Amino acid sequence: MIFISIVPATSNIRTGRCNIMVGSTSSSSPLGVISSLFLENFTVFARFDEKFSPGINVIAGENSTGKSHLIKLCYAATKAIYPDSLPGVPECSVSEHDFPDLIADKLRSVFRCATLGALVRGGETKAVVTISYATGRTLSFSFTHSSKKVRINQSPGVVEGAQRSPICIPILDVFGMYPDLQPIYRAYPMSMDASAADLAETSVQRADPKQLASDPFAAEGVDKVLAQLAQTMGAINFKRGEIPQIGGRPITLAADGYRKLATIWHLLSNGLLHPGCSLFWDEPDAHLNPKLQQLLADAVTAVAGLGVQIVMASHSLFFMRQLHLSTARRDEIIDQRYLSLSPSESGVIAQAGGNLDEIPTLASLDAVLQQDEEMTKLFFEGMQK
Repeated sequence: MIFISIVPATSNIRTGRCNIMVGSTSSSSPLGVISSLFLENFTVFARFDEKFSPGINVIAGENSTGKSHLIKLCYAATKAIYPDSLPGVPECSVSEHDFPDLIADKLRSVFRCATLGALVRGGETKAVVTISYATGRTLSFSFTHSSKKVRINQSPGVVEGAQRSPICIPILDVFGMYPDLQPIYRAYPMSMDASAADLAETSVQRADPKQLASDPFAAEGVDKVLAQLAQTMGAINFKRGEIPQIGGRPITLAADGYRKLATIWHLLSNGLLHPGCSLFWDEPDAHLNPKLQQLLADAVTAVAGLGVQIVMASHSLFFMRQLHLSTARRDEIIDQRYLSLSPSESGVIAQAGGNLDEIPTLASLDAVLQQDEEMTKLFFEGMQK
């Protein structure tokens, strides 16, 4: 299909807003979910080459093995080339000519680094990133220590469909700082992960949640999850320009775990997650006890059932097991993929599988088994006294 490409005559690299003019013809559409990622000399990775599931992806591993780096990279590079989706601002495609600057700026703002060189693996001179999407399109770029912008090796072409741009939920509590975060971030220089401001900006939008999927069963599944979340936390109220409320109290007084659950509730209830988009979530299980992790796993599974790709980082073996249980209870099959990252002398290495049993090395499982062994040993030593 051929489209008339709408490209910016001028653009603000930080906001992504643009003035509209008619450009050359080019194929343009949403990118689709991420199908694979190739890295060379990016941060802790000498080489990374793995496929992603269109359903649920869980990245596990020890600290400092690059779990958050993978999430931030996939989000930043993809988000940078999607058109703006601000309320009241006409959607306009981003020109391919602007891709090198937009991607570089987004990487710096999400990773909070002054230069692109900080993202090149130590001792190396150039980093290469290649992201392939389910639509068959590919974004490939590279940069060096001295690069001011990235070099595009392969372009996916002009992208349309702002409503399907990726969403990232960072570890940072976003809604606890709402409504002040987004306008302050845009007005003043701030040393803050840009994905937090992006989420605050996305959160002011609203859509019909029934548009998430045409399948009535899927819509019913969303309503069920929303009801479960509200029953656990109490009524959730989110009004533009006001501090969100949970159970009749300001979200700033709510437990961190409840704030996480309120985030997914808001995105679901306002129709901000669409089939074919990707949701990146860094450690969603943090600050949640096992009981609430069960509810979170059900919510994540329901979202994946709508056709939303989910990419998460986790340290919790309990949560990963619960995801397996939640997906197994559903009538339809939800594809899953687990990535385990481990440090080595030659850089971080990845092991992948369709379930936890297929991964030879899992740091959280090894730690649990070691602890069980020590507890058993302590028990028998006590019996001998």
